[in-house]
Amino acid sequence: MNLAVELIVLILNELDLKAIHVCMRVSKSFNALIKNSFCLQYHIALLSHGFIDGPGYLSRYPTTSSRQQALLDTEDSWFNLRPRMTTAIKEGNRCDFARFADGVWATYGSHQGIGLCLTLSALPSILAGTGLEDLTIQSRIIKLEANFVDFGVEPRHDLLILVEKSTELPGLVSQPSLSMNHFDHTDRYLSYLFHLRTLSQNRRHPKASLEYVELCIPLPPTDGENDQHFLYEVSGPVIVILMALKRNGTLSRSYLRVFNWETGDVLLNHDGGDRIISSFAYVTTDVLMLAEYVTPLTSDGPAPQLTLWSLRTIDFKLRLVKLQTLRLPPVKDGKNFPEYKDELLTLDEFNIVADSGLTEDASSSSPLCPFRVDVKNRIFLVALKIYMVGLRDPDDHPEPITFSICIPFTTILKAIHSGQLLGDPAMQVLADDQNDFSSRAAGDYQRDVKSEECENIGLDWEDWGGQGACLNETNTNSYDFSVSGMRCSYLHEQGRLIVMDFSPSAIKKGKDARPIDIGDVQLWPKRPRPGDLGFGSELFDIKTRGEEVLFVQTEHHLPHAEGVIIDMEHVLILNKHNVDVWMM
Repeated sequence: MNLAVELIVLILNELDLKAIHVCMRVSKSFNALIKNSFCLQYHIALLSHGFIDGPGYLSRYPTTSSRQQALLDTEDSWFNLRPRMTTAIKEGNRCDFARFADGVWATYGSHQGIGLCLTLSALPSILAGTGLEDLTIQSRIIKLEANFVDFGVEPRHDLLILVEKSTELPGLVSQPSLSMNHFDHTDRYLSYLFHLRTLSQNRRHPKASLEYVELCIPLPPTDGENDQHFLYEVSGPVIVILMALKRNGTLSRSYLRVFNWETGDVLLNHDGGDRIISSFAYVTTDVLMLAEYVTPLTSDGPAPQLTLWSLRTIDFKLRLVKLQTLRLPPVKDGKNFPEYKDELLTLDEFNIVADSGLTEDASSSSPLCPFRVDVKNRIFLVALKIYMVGLRDPDDHPEPITFSICIPFTTILKAIHSGQLLGDPAMQVLADDQNDFSSRAAGDYQRDVKSEECENIGLDWEDWGGQGACLNETNTNSYDFSVSGMRCSYLHEQGRLIVMDFSPSAIKKGKDARPIDIGDVQLWPKRPRPGDLGFGSELFDIKTRGEEVLFVQTEHHLPHAEGVIIDMEHVLILNKHNVDVWMM
């Protein structure tokens, strides 16, 4: 059957990169059709860099070829790590803490003559064509009337979240699912108010039915002060909040809260107990990945692991249904954490770093950008920081060892549907009216499952990470990592900015690169490579290196940098007081 060329192009435009390459080998006519079609070449370029097309019509990009050229120019700048334009946010790093989201740099701190305030700086964008006239970044200051312990910004929803530590007895007005019996066994508690404001005017958000939502948690009966660490992310009307308590610099307890910020309804409460949730990330709009470990770590207990949970409505209540467990590489000699030979292993950081806000639809992305990151083609980075203390000399001051585990989205997707799942024939459910991981069944099975059975179900490293993740010794702090799409970056020792690019386009460029002759020496620039295990090959029992997951590494020397953050088209370099901005 003969089909019109236009119809064939429309069909091919729905295929992934692998399928298109197969079609190019079907016949010479198919090959020529794909190579000569601007539409298909743009589609291939998007897939090769981990993007999807943006809004339908943009006056700045009237044709497909203009969009493709914008994409190639941006990616060429990234591949060479050479910015097309630069500017700076003066005094942008002189603050108590900062947040970066959707091209807005927000800082909290005391401003001379004003007092406590938020400072919002919108970054120029080459792709959107905004703020390029004189490259002077204009900042807006919001004066604050109270002292806040944390804040968050979500420009997509014009949402400003201000976290206030309450000194009053919890009123529980905004969280009806909690009752006072949560506080019967302790007179020590923490209460936080999450104020829901507009980012544009600092007023009560018109979509929020409540001015604030309240988070009240009982404190464990221990002496000493507890430091708090917040992590939260917004996906549509849902906010997931992780609050971790630190005692003596170590995580001691964690609480997970999910609520609808528009209605004020609390959807889920969870007290982790001895199981610490140190970090989380959205995989999709209804799948969460949690970094978990049991404290205290013992050599015969469970090792740190990643767990995948689905947000589902069961019996008219939101539940976290466990999908899969991804175990990290085991320690050699048959030992588990925290022992290795004559060393005591201490877990200092176990964090997931990922793009935020990417699980929402195209309408929430920038209306002026010709393309955006594809949620199905991105990288999740897990930072694992370990201290090794000699058992014979525990007073010896150890050096930390940090490993980054880069996990493609496709690896997580395969893991959910691989091996023995908790949902087949039973699923472990985390309910909002329970304070620990229960073993209730869900769905059509409605039967009890032993917790030991749930703990034993999951995938070992060789089953999911051996050929589907990239383990790399990086030796840096987890807060120095940043992720955007298929790129990961971190600031190494001596001010070396390192960018790892996992996109098919970067891998192909690296494979096609030719050596450079310098005298009698040949240098291979940007060759694709697997992770450098370093000491990991001695510490972990790893049979394979995961060489199928390759990346291209680019470096740049930044001697005065204190941190680096990246997004789709920016590199933010945090210096002592200022923030240098690269536009790629």
